[in-house]
Amino acid sequence: MEVKLNSLILFLCAVVQYHLRGGGIKAMGYSILILLLISCSMTTFKYRTDYLARRGVLVAAEAHVYSGPGEDNDLEFVAAQGLTFDVEKSLDKYYLVTFENQRKGWISKDDVEII
Repeated sequence: MEVKLNSLILFLCAVVQYHLRGGGIKAMGYSILILLLISCSMTTFKYRTDYLARRGVLVAAEAHVYSGPGEDNDLEFVAAQGLTFDVEKSLDKYYLVTFENQRKGWISKDDVEII
C-alpha cells in the first residue's frame, strides 16, 4: 500500500511539474516531492530497524559472555536474565551479540531466545 501511494504522489509531482507552469504550482510540486523523499527515507529506516535486525533476550538465570565462540575464550562478563541484545552473527552453538550498552560478546544459543 505504501509503495502504491508513493508512486501515485511521485506521478502527481511529475504531472504538476511538467504540465503546469505557475510559480505556486511548481512550489507545491517541489514541496510534495520533498515530503515524498522524507516519507521514503523514514519507511526505509523503519524497515531496516524493525524487520532486518535480529533481536534476542536472555532466558537463563545468568549467562556467560565470552570474547570468542567457545568456553575456552576469555570470560567478558556474566549477563543476567532478561537482557535484550542485537544478534550480529551466528556460529555453531554461539551468537555474537551487542547489548544495549554497546558491549559485544559471544553467548551460548541455549541461554537465549530470538524475538
